[in-house]
Amino acid sequence: MKKDQETKKDLSRRDFVKTTAVIGATAMAGIGAKGVAAATVPRRWDKAADVVVVGAGATGIPAAIEATESGASVIVIEQNYDIGGHAIQSGAYLPLGGGTSLQKKYGIEDSPDLYFSDLIKNPDFRYNDRDLVRTFCDWSARTFEWLIAHGVVFPDLAPVAGAAQVGGNAQSVKRSQNPVWSGGVSAVSPLGANGAALMRPLEANARKLGVEFLLQHSMTSLIREPNSQGRVLGIAATHQGKTVNI
Repeated sequence: MKKDQETKKDLSRRDFVKTTAVIGATAMAGIGAKGVAAATVPRRWDKAADVVVVGAGATGIPAAIEATESGASVIVIEQNYDIGGHAIQSGAYLPLGGGTSLQKKYGIEDSPDLYFSDLIKNPDFRYNDRDLVRTFCDWSARTFEWLIAHGVVFPDLAPVAGAAQVGGNAQSVKRSQNPVWSGGVSAVSPLGANGAALMRPLEANARKLGVEFLLQHSMTSLIREPNSQGRVLGIAATHQGKTVNI
């Protein structure tokens, strides 16, 4: 964690925005391929920020927090009337292992390598993209600690193992808490074991950092430099029947 913090401090605001522009353009290209058209550059911008995040769910809000902590101004647009996406309606099951502070507290020895070995042996995961599984395992424990650092509260209970946990009996160490409902799936869950317990603290943290949320805003197009393959300058969204250029 200390190394991550030092890296973040060394990342200048300008470099962060330049890097994010590349990432954002790549991500938006995927959206565009599904039918989001490119718009012409507007004469006037209604809103402006270094980074615009589309979607206030379990990916969007953490992205907004990271961007803000790296020195960028951030606007998040969300087509719904509230934040949270699918995540806020979920059971907030987070199968995070690989050496979390909770595992260490209860004497459970785990590592990214062990977690990766368990997952690729499991019939449910063995055909998944190995690079993605590896990345998940490498970042699993750090994600757990990141959530705690940003307001998510986990119950102080020893993780358990068993056929009901995510990944089934191929898990060699305890990575899950007791089941929180009768659906047969168990994993580390925030206090309250529901999506609101995951998303509301993250929302509060983002707002405290200065992230601006625009609810009931639906992205309709990308705004690029003159040609359709040009650099992404912003987005157009609709809000209550009106176009908003950001």
